[in-house]
Amino acid sequence: MYPDRLTAIASEALNRGAETATHNLGGLHADIHHAGLPGSGLSATGHYTAPANIPDHLWEHFLTKHRTA
Repeated sequence: MYPDRLTAIASEALNRGAETATHNLGGLHADIHHAGLPGSGLSATGHYTAPANIPDHLWEHFLTKHRTA
């Protein structure tokens, strides 16, 4: 069974160094969720892009944007 989208985003964010003490996780989740939506340009098939498949440069951008400490 695949994890739900919220869990998949949270897991990937943790793998990339996001923590509640240093990041606005709600904002990070929203941006990553929208980056992976069909029509965002990341998916050629029209399906959600898995958080782990979102390009590194987008993750780096959003992690920096939502850094709080």
